[in-house]
Amino acid sequence: MTIESALLTRSESSCELCRSTDDLRIFAVPPFESAEPDYCLLICRICDDHLEGSSSMDVNYWRCLNDTMWSQVRPVQIMTWRLLTKLNSEPWAQDLLDILYLEDDTLALAKTGTFDGDAPTVKHKDSNGADGKDIKLKADIEAEEFIKRHISSKSNLPMLGEETGKSVEDLGKSFWVIDPLDGTANYSRGIPICCVSIALIHDMQPVIGVIYDFNNKDLYEGSLNSSACLNGKAIEVNNNLDEKESILLTGLPLLTDYSDSALIAMAKDFQKWKKVRMIGSAAMASAYVASGKADMYKESGAFLWDVAAGAAIINAANGEALITNQKDNYQVDVAFTNKNLNK
Repeated sequence: MTIESALLTRSESSCELCRSTDDLRIFAVPPFESAEPDYCLLICRICDDHLEGSSSMDVNYWRCLNDTMWSQVRPVQIMTWRLLTKLNSEPWAQDLLDILYLEDDTLALAKTGTFDGDAPTVKHKDSNGADGKDIKLKADIEAEEFIKRHISSKSNLPMLGEETGKSVEDLGKSFWVIDPLDGTANYSRGIPICCVSIALIHDMQPVIGVIYDFNNKDLYEGSLNSSACLNGKAIEVNNNLDEKESILLTGLPLLTDYSDSALIAMAKDFQKWKKVRMIGSAAMASAYVASGKADMYKESGAFLWDVAAGAAIINAANGEALITNQKDNYQVDVAFTNKNLNK
C-alpha cells in the first residue's frame, strides 16, 4: 500500500485537520521528512497554504481544531497542539489547549520543530490546578472505554463514540452512540452542567436514550413506545404555544458563521423568545426540554453523539425531535420541543 493510499484510508478521504474532501495532498510533519504515515498528514490545499505560510493565518478558520483535537492519530495530535499553541492568544484556542491531553512522548515531539520558532510552554494542569497531565480529556477516553466494555458484554451491535468514531458504512442498521462526557469545557472549568449520554439508533432514528447528570445524580431515560422518565418518574415536555412565553436553549458550534448578516439573523430569531440560554451541553439542554424546564433546544452543527440520546427522550416525553442535514462527520441540525413550537 502506498503512503497516499494509507493516508486516504486513515482519514476516510478527507483532510485530517478540517475534514474537507477537496484538493488533498500529503504534508510531512516538521521536522520529520520520512514518507511514512506515522510522520505525515493528509490535508487540503487551504490548510497546506496556512501551514506553509503562503496565506495569512485566518484565526476563525482554525476553529475546526475543536473537533481535530480528539484525534488519536499522533501526527494529527502534534499539528493540533502546534496550531493551538500558535493561536493561544485567542481565548477559544487557549481553552482547547487547557483540555488537550497528549502522552508525554507525543507532547515532546509536538514541541520539536514548531513552525515560526519556539512555541511558548503550555502547562497542563489537573483538576486541582497542580502541574501534570490534564485529566479532562483523559476522563473522556477512560469513560468511553468503560462504557464500551460494559455495552459489548451485553450487545454485539457496533458503537459510535465521540473519542473513537466509525464511518456510517461500518455501523450498519443498528448501533450505539456514546458521548462519555458531554460538556467537556464545562467539566474542565468546574461548571456542573455536563453528563454522560448513550443512545441506540435504528434506521438512523434514536430509539433508546439515557442521559446521566452525574452532578445532580439525575437519570433521564426514554425509548420508543414508552414514556420518558427522570429518576423513574414520568416527565413530559411543556405545551407552550407561544415563543414569547418560552425559553430557548441553543449553542454556537465551532464553525458558526459570525458574519454581520448571520449575526443579525441570529439576533432576530432570539428576539422571538422570552429568554435564550446557552448552557454548554447539548445533551443536558435536551434533558431540560424533555422535563419541561425549558421549551426548545435548537442548534445547527451539533454532533450526533451530543443529541441522539436527547432525541429519543424528547420523543418519549411527547415532544418532537427533528434531526436534519446530517453530514459525513456526523454534524446535524436539531430542533427539539413540543409539536406546537416546531410548526
